[in-house]
Amino acid sequence: MNRRRFCLSFAASVASAATAKGIPQCAHALPSKSLENSSSPYVLWSQLIPVLQCKCAHDRGYMIAENTAVPDSLPALPTAGIMTPIQRAMEAARHPEAGYWTEVPAEWQPQFAEAVDEAKRRHDETATLERRLILPKRYRLLSKDEISAYYALSPHVAPAGWRPDPKAVREYKGWNDLSCVSVPYYDISRKLAMIWASTGGAGCSTSGWHFFTRSEPQAGSGAEVGWALQKWNTMQREECA
Repeated sequence: MNRRRFCLSFAASVASAATAKGIPQCAHALPSKSLENSSSPYVLWSQLIPVLQCKCAHDRGYMIAENTAVPDSLPALPTAGIMTPIQRAMEAARHPEAGYWTEVPAEWQPQFAEAVDEAKRRHDETATLERRLILPKRYRLLSKDEISAYYALSPHVAPAGWRPDPKAVREYKGWNDLSCVSVPYYDISRKLAMIWASTGGAGCSTSGWHFFTRSEPQAGSGAEVGWALQKWNTMQREECA
């Protein structure tokens, strides 16, 4: 399946190439009290979107698919011991069905297993995003038709004499890449959350899983329950048109 179909059909697909990367470090911390409650998916999405669209230039803002995506495969603990990033990429290309290998700290592996089980049960569940995100830049939620128009600006094969639609060029010029996110999946105690996401522009897209752990404030401290994006060593897949 073409990488552009991630956002268009919300169906499972397999990336043709893979690399292992760290998570970009230009996240914008957002306090949970800024949103309606700490268990809302919008708390997690609001924290994740700036990480996915880590271009810090003066773009017009973020583009996000208004319908959540179905993950192409699940995260999994490595089965072949510790591998270098190149080895992980090669193994992922050979065995994409193996999932996104993630090195999870031992103390979080029981919660990780529970969250993966929930992702299996809720794999096909999708939702429609509302304008309840709190982001450091303005954003727009794209419908299926708008996503089609955006990707039509860079077709795989352009016929002779082809020119992009001038209206679409004006519409999307200067905006950041397009991100598609899944619903969050949790462990039983809701201390771990994980979200699959794909982000790309005209050329290539990157997909992978992102993990959050919940902090519980001490009684009487007045602090808010918060979610922290973890820097676990997890696989990211790349696919280019």
